Amino acid sequence: MVRWVHTHVFEDSLHPSWSERASSGAHANLSDSRAAGRRAPRGSGSGGLRCARVLRTNLPAHGSLQLRAAGPMRHGPMVVSMRVHLPTAAGCAACSRAGCLQRPGWRCGGDACLSLRRSGQREQAARFAPLCAFGDVGHGWSRISAGAGLFAGGRAGDGFDEIVLLAGARPVILSLDDVMLTSSAPPPPLLPFPPPLPPPAAPARGWCSYLSSEHARAGGAALPLCAMDGDHLQGRWLRNCDPAAIRRPERYAYGSPLPRTNGSWDYRLCSRMGYAQRARTREALAWSWVPDQCALRQVDGAEFGAWLAGRRLLFWGDSLSGQAFYSLLFSLGAEVERVADLPPEPAALDAFLDGRTGGPLCSYGGVGDEGGALTAAALRSGGTLVKVLGHAPMVDELRRPLSAPWAWWEPLLRRADIVVANVGHHYRALDGRYARYGAMVRAALARFDARMPPHAHLVFRTSNIGHLGCERAAAPLPSRAAAWSALGGWEWSAPPFQPEYFGQARAGVADVYDWRAPPSHESLWATLAASAAGGGLRGRIALLNVSHLDLRADGHVADAMGLHADASKAAKPPDCLHYCLPGPADAWAHAIYNLLLNNPRYRRRRSRTERPTSGSCSPPRQCNGSGL
Repeated sequence: MVRWVHTHVFEDSLHPSWSERASSGAHANLSDSRAAGRRAPRGSGSGGLRCARVLRTNLPAHGSLQLRAAGPMRHGPMVVSMRVHLPTAAGCAACSRAGCLQRPGWRCGGDACLSLRRSGQREQAARFAPLCAFGDVGHGWSRISAGAGLFAGGRAGDGFDEIVLLAGARPVILSLDDVMLTSSAPPPPLLPFPPPLPPPAAPARGWCSYLSSEHARAGGAALPLCAMDGDHLQGRWLRNCDPAAIRRPERYAYGSPLPRTNGSWDYRLCSRMGYAQRARTREALAWSWVPDQCALRQVDGAEFGAWLAGRRLLFWGDSLSGQAFYSLLFSLGAEVERVADLPPEPAALDAFLDGRTGGPLCSYGGVGDEGGALTAAALRSGGTLVKVLGHAPMVDELRRPLSAPWAWWEPLLRRADIVVANVGHHYRALDGRYARYGAMVRAALARFDARMPPHAHLVFRTSNIGHLGCERAAAPLPSRAAAWSALGGWEWSAPPFQPEYFGQARAGVADVYDWRAPPSHESLWATLAASAAGGGLRGRIALLNVSHLDLRADGHVADAMGLHADASKAAKPPDCLHYCLPGPADAWAHAIYNLLLNNPRYRRRRSRTERPTSGSCSPPRQCNGSGL
């Protein structure tokens, strides 16, 4: 019988829809996979794969660990499959699948037992079987599988919502990994993805190498590094990996798994939401942007740390800027020493810099709530990443005159060496016709000029459009024209009403959220910065055009939240603006990384591989976010 993976209950971290509960005297914690005697998979860094974890449980005699789902599992005959590590397993010589089942009751006849049950039932109705009934445990790591029907007394259709591990008459140390549910019921139908590409006979550089363009160099000829002044925009999204080779999306994209992430937007880690979402994420990760005339560096944590040294890089913007920040943070991996979500006040950042707050990246789960208004990360090489996040109110603060009271985030600009900013789709809630956008840019440039140090650089990252019907997209679009045409064409016209919030839809047009409005106006940042309005920022501002992401109709969050255990999240409409992490949003961080490291003016020392750039937008046609 063909079985399908339904849910990964535990894979380096517990699934967001599952919780754990230990009985009195029992303890469960995440441990390095090597601590449990399992060799960690290879990855970047000398110590093996970063953040690889197992669920290590110390159970006293008759103690238990319960993994509970938010709702019952009823998707066809379910089987629990897991890898277990039990140092010893005695008393199993005469064990058989039928003979080892106990009579109803909360008791175990072996060293450790398993049950699948409904949490609302009385404990006396539970049925347990020793783990050794399902495999040869007690000799290192073993894979065991148990069907739900074995514990349901023939009522397999009743479902279960709890996986229980129970110790016998003596204490036991038990480790779990790769806990998954499989089902005979087929998963939701997938979109017709392009056929998998076979690996080349002699694998070229870049094959299954995330966001790599190395393999596209004809004859191995070296290309200059992209200055990101528009030279990177002519190119294509190339499918340079077989999605079947991407077993774990987070490990493939970031070199390590992410910790458990809870919060209002935890579903943006789409691959954790179920089988179909995992397959969709793997497909989205198989594409890399390959410029025609230049090459892009892959993100390297040690290289970035050496470049940033003791300086500070500040991200300023809304949730899409937050995604770019987190993408870079996760890509830097072992270079990140500490990270913390902080109260929105400069004193909180001072405490972080003094080492009084923060923890390792492997245990940071704040991305599920966007990290709040202020997040900071300290790098091993002494540099600091800072994220200042806000929505329409923060944009309103940006456009106020300099004589207005300071916003809480303005002192942070005074200590920034590079600011990457974006005024995106939330501007719609302040000025739905975009009639005052030019005035806002002038006020913003004046504020950045007045608050930033005289040596600091400002990078404005352009906005990307969303894609209606993104849940049906299986691959990048052939062109930006196709993306804009689906929303009504290159010309955006002002709506006849003022939306109350940025996500309010309007009727009668394809571009119901005015997704084309921000990129249609963002060339003003470059135009005004080059004029008297740029003030002291002239020569210290760059427009980073990331419109090659407009082709990525695939990889959005789409309907990933529809599988969430939280009914309020599951009822939300598809999200066709935000991208999954990992996913196309990583290309924002990739572009920022290449702009900063490939241009001498952002570095203290010039590398032979770099070519000089004026920092202006050239050719001008590449600077217009609308592509006109």
